[in-house]
Amino acid sequence: MLSSSASEKHNQSIEHIEQRKATIFESIHARYNKVDPNSYLRQENEGFFKYWTRRLVQIKPVELLWGEAEGTELRRALNTFQLIFVGIGAIIGTGIFVLSGQAASNNAGPAITISFVVAAAAAAFAALSYSEMASMIPVAGSAYTYAYATMGEVYKKKR
Repeated sequence: MLSSSASEKHNQSIEHIEQRKATIFESIHARYNKVDPNSYLRQENEGFFKYWTRRLVQIKPVELLWGEAEGTELRRALNTFQLIFVGIGAIIGTGIFVLSGQAASNNAGPAITISFVVAAAAAAFAALSYSEMASMIPVAGSAYTYAYATMGEVYKKKR
């Protein structure tokens, strides 16, 4: 059991977190309401190519993404352990079983283990940058959302 002072501190920290969350969402809604819907329309004296070029490189603010994601019904269903192994499976795939024998016999020999360590380091850096993006833009959509928020519509993957 927690002591009464520890329980009070815990309750105060929860209240502080809830107040902070409410403040963040208020600022998101304020910014979301200031977005000009006319920015998507073609301006006067704007040529066809200039309009579409502007539209293709137009980014979506992170605040808009947060505001749109606020009412979604998606929930986190995978735990950390499951996500780690999904990521490892996606990174390694089946190529490790097909190509490692050829690489060892033709190119690297016993140094293939060093090659695996170097590749693992590169994969770790990719995973760290991906986790940084996920913490900056914590909404559903993954790479699609990150590309839209940072590089604009032209770079987002079409489905």
